[in-house]
Amino acid sequence: MASQKSRVLSLFRKILQLSRTWEAMSGKREDTLIEREYIFNEAHKLFKQNKEIKNTSEIEDHIKEGEVRIELALHYRIPYPRQVRELNVFLFTKNTTHTKVHLQQSSLPPREDGYRGFKASQRRAAKLSRPIYLKSYRDKDVDK
Repeated sequence: MASQKSRVLSLFRKILQLSRTWEAMSGKREDTLIEREYIFNEAHKLFKQNKEIKNTSEIEDHIKEGEVRIELALHYRIPYPRQVRELNVFLFTKNTTHTKVHLQQSSLPPREDGYRGFKASQRRAAKLSRPIYLKSYRDKDVDK
């Protein structure tokens, strides 16, 4: 537990350092300031949101998520999470064959209660297929 706590604090310090040294890809001062503020606010929000988590495997997932988001941000020079537009889900039938189902965010119009028509197995598979760098975000289209 102490090891994880030190890793979490180290990750938080790393993100805060990144928020102070971040340079926008455009090179514009105002873009840099906006992106720095976003990094700081996003880190503050997510760390505060997840501070009550006690499960060590869940903490480990969030640490991995933070590390991956830092690497993606540095590689692509974009601090914002890369959104997934299409989820490929394999559904297994009784005959152990599988069919590939594409779940798109706009595949079904939402009803007034928010239900989009996905089966429970599709929602579960889509939730499991969510990339590690988006684990802290709830996909309203899939989770309902």
